[in-house]
Amino acid sequence: MNDTGTLEITQIGEFVNIKVRDFRKKFGKRPANPGGLSEKEIWELAKLSTTKNIGTFNYYWQDQWAQSAFNQNYPYDDCSILVLDMEVDCGEDMYFVEKTDAFGKKNITKKNGKPYTQVKKNGEVLNQDIPENVEIIKRQKNTWMRGIYCPFGDTMVYWGEPDIIVSQYTNVYRPLSSWTVVIPNNDGEYVPSLFERGMDLLRQLQLTN
Repeated sequence: MNDTGTLEITQIGEFVNIKVRDFRKKFGKRPANPGGLSEKEIWELAKLSTTKNIGTFNYYWQDQWAQSAFNQNYPYDDCSILVLDMEVDCGEDMYFVEKTDAFGKKNITKKNGKPYTQVKKNGEVLNQDIPENVEIIKRQKNTWMRGIYCPFGDTMVYWGEPDIIVSQYTNVYRPLSSWTVVIPNNDGEYVPSLFERGMDLLRQLQLTN
């Protein structure tokens, strides 16, 4: 709708093939990542990704691979695992209570849930009376979450916050996706990407260095 698509995109991502050796470093089980995938699970994902893409996977599982050191080379390291790497804008409501004291001063307090409401055990919501000197302010908070999913194997290997969180200094509650989106000619003119805008500065920095 606008020239950059800011605050309009709610889902963005792409399918990528990751080499097994790189996949293991990111998502494999090791002391720094005790909840990661075992070597047999990685082997199974590599097998499914290869065969589903009409390829040939000529490596049969051997139990000794499960006991091998993490930095050891495996015969199927050059195979690839197809993943869907994407980010989703998971919005949530934020509530603030603005209360005016006896001197006319307004105090704003952030609340964890919707104020002046009570939820019964059966899920029924009861609204309480709001005092005259109180105003409830509702705001929208955007939280971008990253998911990495292996379609061949039906395995979600990661779900959490992105590695990079881009926030607007004027509104920290409306972060942007870490992806850069270029929409040429959306308003009749080419909109350069963030990378293109920074190229001149990078060249100047390189020359100065």
